[in-house]
Amino acid sequence: MEEKEKIIKYLERARRATRSDIARGTGLSYWRVLILVDELVKEGAIECVEVGKKRTKYFRLPLEQGLIRNS
Repeated sequence: MEEKEKIIKYLERARRATRSDIARGTGLSYWRVLILVDELVKEGAIECVEVGKKRTKYFRLPLEQGLIRNS
C-alpha cells in the first residue's frame, strides 16, 4: 500500500489524529508523516484543524469526503 494511502486509511478509522498519532498508527516515521501530511493537505485530500488553547493540529478527511465514505 502506498504511504499516502496508509495515512488516508488510518484517518478513515481514527476520524482525526495528530502527526504523532498517524506515525504510530501507520508505522511510518514521524518525519515521513510530516512531509506526506503536508502534501495531502495541499492536495486537498485531508484537512488541518487546530483545537484548544495550545492550537493542537489535528488532521482529518474533509467533511464532504468523510460523509460520502461513511454512507
